Amino acid sequence: MERQIQNQHYEVYEVFVQRDALSHHVHVGSVVAPSAELALQVARENFLRREKAVNIWVVKQENVHATSY
Repeated sequence: MERQIQNQHYEVYEVFVQRDALSHHVHVGSVVAPSAELALQVARENFLRREKAVNIWVVKQENVHATSY
């Protein structure tokens, strides 16, 4: 079991939350997790503990592309 934990690779996921059906998704922060499923759980705990939302996205940081300006 200990070897399995040591070999686990964690990724950085960017978290986007949609507060209500008429709102856009807004970036609220980042989490570190071994999978998208666990990233969603961690994001819910960290960013939605006290606030409600209708949708949450997690995206691997390496998959976010931005303009240079």
